[in-house]
Amino acid sequence: MTDYAEEQANEIEALESIYPDEFQAISEKEFKIAVYPEEQDEENPRGLSLHVTYTPNYPEELPEYDIETIEGQIPSSYYQKIRESVKQVSDPAK
Repeated sequence: MTDYAEEQANEIEALESIYPDEFQAISEKEFKIAVYPEEQDEENPRGLSLHVTYTPNYPEELPEYDIETIEGQIPSSYYQKIRESVKQVSDPAK
């Protein structure tokens, strides 16, 4: 039997160590990670936040997630591409 809570806690611990400055815990099952481009436009800086909430059966099912702008303006057409990319890399069926 899978211990989802333990797997989720281990993943959060790993993410927190990988992204110490970008990671923000909200609860035991919810967090945000700030994402900034490696090459930032100094005149128009941009940043996003990946807001993730684990579902009860994660990692066997996708978590809930949202993309939020935290700095600058991001063209709306980019959000769909970003959501598709996030879904593709987080899909447990792959």
